[in-house]
Amino acid sequence: MTEKQFQDLISDHDVHRNVQPYYERLLTSSILKSMNVEIMDAFLSHFELSEEMTFEEFIGMYKIFEVVYEENKFPVIY
Repeated sequence: MTEKQFQDLISDHDVHRNVQPYYERLLTSSILKSMNVEIMDAFLSHFELSEEMTFEEFIGMYKIFEVVYEENKFPVIY
């Protein structure tokens, strides 16, 4: 994901204030580049982010959501 795509998503979901505490860390890390726009859009739609949330908590929740989201796109047939 590009910085512009991320900025558009946080504007669309009106979460800029909640993302601000770790926004710079996302931009300077390689994590942002590896994030998927579709998954981040779904993540921001399903979770209410807290201003007190740490960078590590945000990334951890995103990574868990990413796995669940991808797994549910292609359900396992028993």
